[in-house]
Amino acid sequence: MIEVKAESKVGILHRITKALTEMGLDIRHATVHTVGMEVVDTFYVRTRSGDLVSSASLRKEIQAALLHAVR
Repeated sequence: MIEVKAESKVGILHRITKALTEMGLDIRHATVHTVGMEVVDTFYVRTRSGDLVSSASLRKEIQAALLHAVR
């Protein structure tokens, strides 16, 4: 599960999902909320092969990609 909290901007959901897809993740389910000027989005993801994301290095790469996407 990945939770993203960020300032609401035009195209933010697209940038987040694009970053996750480019990291080789399959979004199985998403819950998307906008509260005022903040988005709170939750993504349930697996690798393309269907595995859980268990690698610490992959988690760090995902985090960096998402931070870049929401700026």
